Amino acid sequence: MAARLEDRPRLEDRPAIRQEQRSLGGLIGDLAHETTSLVRKEVELAKAEMSEKIDKVTGAVGSMVAGGAVLYAGFLVLLVAAVAGLDTVLDRWYSTQWLAPLIVSVVVLLVGYVMLRAGRKKLEKDALVPRRTLRSLQRDASFIQREGDMTANPDPTGALRAQRMREEKR
Repeated sequence: MAARLEDRPRLEDRPAIRQEQRSLGGLIGDLAHETTSLVRKEVELAKAEMSEKIDKVTGAVGSMVAGGAVLYAGFLVLLVAAVAGLDTVLDRWYSTQWLAPLIVSVVVLLVGYVMLRAGRKKLEKDALVPRRTLRSLQRDASFIQREGDMTANPDPTGALRAQRMREEKR
């Protein structure tokens, strides 16, 4: 019966073996174990980072809602005062009940639109990208590629000799 990878002793728990004593099967087994461990750790990092990002967004949204509610109440009172003040000024030239509220409403709508656009920009998908995990995965991929190149061709001069021998046989 084949032992599961989780049941195998971890690499760091094994006794030290000199590099030249290790078999190819042992090296492949270690590679499989280390790759599995690496993938698990990368997934854990991604989960932790996304949880951190979600906590940030949740806290930011909660603060925005509470602040928005208080700001809204104060803003309504300020709007009533603005309408009354503008109506007083406009009554000198043109007596109407609808012009002051219209002017104040248009200004408030424009300000609100600008504020909504700014908030939306802060929550774009780019702000929620797990950057540390992506950097770590890129480093792992380049390391694996370098190691693979070194394993496939550990001695470049030996490879050149083998290529020359093949060419001489032709």
